[in-house]
Amino acid sequence: MIERPVPRPDMPGTLFLVAAAPAPASSFERLYLLTGDCVSGPIEHVLPVGGACLPAPGLGAGEARRLRLFHFNDLHNNLTLLGRGVPDTPIFSQMLARVRRARREAQRHEVVLFLSGGDEHTGTVLDELVGWTPDEFAIDPSYAVYSEAGVDAGALGNHELDRGGAVLARGIRTNARFPILSANIHGSEFVTAGSDYFPAAIGIAKGLRIGLIGLTTTVDTRTRTSIDPDLVAARPVAVLHNLLPAVARLADIVVVLSHCGYGDDGL
Repeated sequence: MIERPVPRPDMPGTLFLVAAAPAPASSFERLYLLTGDCVSGPIEHVLPVGGACLPAPGLGAGEARRLRLFHFNDLHNNLTLLGRGVPDTPIFSQMLARVRRARREAQRHEVVLFLSGGDEHTGTVLDELVGWTPDEFAIDPSYAVYSEAGVDAGALGNHELDRGGAVLARGIRTNARFPILSANIHGSEFVTAGSDYFPAAIGIAKGLRIGLIGLTTTVDTRTRTSIDPDLVAARPVAVLHNLLPAVARLADIVVVLSHCGYGDDGL
């Protein structure tokens, strides 16, 4: 579980920046989380809180970095593909072996990130470990494995909400030691923006300031249910317009972790 900031009152046009601890195996040497309302309108100010400072440029004149991204999405708890008459296929461990090799062999100027675009849940028997209520929860298999593997950040997919915000919050708080990102999901009574998940993050690796923004599709996302009626998915592109300039001012490069797909009617 990453260190959570103290929630702050909403201030339109303002985001708060807090320092957090990267996952132990992450490529990030330092990590900052952004929290606040980026749905209502453009972000004009970013205020550091809790002793944090705005991340200063870390590259000298003429210095350059090569950023290499290993990205996956829609794994749906298929950490291992169970064989039918053939041996099981350890999908995630095979992916991780490639990432670890790339990180070991990276040159001084190379940064290797391991990122998830969301939809970690709903798809295998491992879902039963998550349960349908917080009382049934045993472990969030994907979040637990990703934390140990050094996943640097992940986006919220629509299927993260299949079992409701209370179960998702339990999984994040228990097993996610990397930042979960979504800039356009808001209003849940159970899973809390600025505590369980964040609109954006900035990670520092080898002097490179890398901004990360999460977006979640509005299609097939369980919003406005009877249990969580105020949970809403705002239009991703509109929220990105509000947020991207502010993150770009603090970063050397910005990566958008978009769980929206092509032809998304809710953009």
